[in-house]
Amino acid sequence: MGCTSAWLQIVHNDSRDKMLFALLDYYRYRSQRGIYSTSYIRGRNGHLLTRENFPDPTAFKPGSVFFIHRRISLTSWLIMYLTSSPWNHTGMFTGDGTVIEALTDGTIERPFSDYLDGRSYMSAYTPPYLDVDGPTNAVAHARSAIGAPYNWLGVLRLGAKILLGRHAHYRLRLSIDVLIVLGILSLPALRWKPWIFATSTLTIPYLATVVYSRPIRKEVGERMQKSATSRA
Repeated sequence: MGCTSAWLQIVHNDSRDKMLFALLDYYRYRSQRGIYSTSYIRGRNGHLLTRENFPDPTAFKPGSVFFIHRRISLTSWLIMYLTSSPWNHTGMFTGDGTVIEALTDGTIERPFSDYLDGRSYMSAYTPPYLDVDGPTNAVAHARSAIGAPYNWLGVLRLGAKILLGRHAHYRLRLSIDVLIVLGILSLPALRWKPWIFATSTLTIPYLATVVYSRPIRKEVGERMQKSATSRA
């Protein structure tokens, strides 16, 4: 939708390596600690989505993008965990009091006021468009995608790249999570020894892929950094 690259760079800049296990990170999310704390989100220009904070939905410039932190949502937490970011959703302002966004039901345009739930947080960002027509063209391009189905394949591909260490969002904690899951799957081997060969055929190739993907994720990280520098 035009704001995806900006979102990827922002979540990359917000990355942290403080947690090793998904369950502990989920606890932090539910207890609003670390990168999920109110102070951390506010420090990244996050504002509580209330009518008092956003009395005029038309105040946002066309082509500006927004990033959402949703409270108490397992799906939202999973996105934030994989991307090491406090943001789980993004979309674009039209300047008419509406936003365009890609949901699981497809790309839609709806009133920004739908987000004013008094629990979630939002940070807005205006990309440095190259010319005065840039914002208008961005909104027109986003509107042309309305009705398009959700890009499930692209999301799954991105998630796989992160878990396999082929993306700059990869973190060591993700591999530890994978190994814990594989270890649990190996428990039947205590009763049936041949089962260990089944889990080994998953563990060894996975670790090899992560190790040999290091140059790839380094290259992806450098491209993301160059992209951020060019927009600065």
